[in-house]
Amino acid sequence: MGTVPEKLYYILSGSVRIVELSEESERLVPFTILQGNFVCDVRFLAELPLSFQVETLTDITLIAFSRSTVIRLLGGDPDFRHCLFRSIAQKMRCFGSTLLKTAYDDNLSRLMRLLESSAAEQDGVSTITMSQQELAEHLGVHRVTINRMLRKLQAQGCLTVNRERITLL
Repeated sequence: MGTVPEKLYYILSGSVRIVELSEESERLVPFTILQGNFVCDVRFLAELPLSFQVETLTDITLIAFSRSTVIRLLGGDPDFRHCLFRSIAQKMRCFGSTLLKTAYDDNLSRLMRLLESSAAEQDGVSTITMSQQELAEHLGVHRVTINRMLRKLQAQGCLTVNRERITLL
């Protein structure tokens, strides 16, 4: 962390997540980047040092573009330009949405929304296999806070929690 990216990366396949550390050294995961998008695009273009880490979630295939190649493609390839601008616009929407949700929603509402969006349905049952630590990282709270909220939601009959998974009711 702290260095200006020398290359711009495009994800051909797979996905990564951006991980930042809070002032209290808690891991925060502001968003995940899926295939068909660029990684570190804003920092690369603005020549700003990285303030986050990138972790792979799956096996990935990347294309690395040097600064001179990016400059050449921006000037002469409208498809490249469109793809890069689309990637940046998606991140801006994600940040704006996250900012609004953080400002106006309480943690319990944010957790329920994350659980609902992360649930995989099988045989009519919605389950989440993310750990409490992963949930905490996504919401930018402590794991203990997640545990407390899960117990509250379980007491309200919204879900069940066991070692391997959370089941929405």
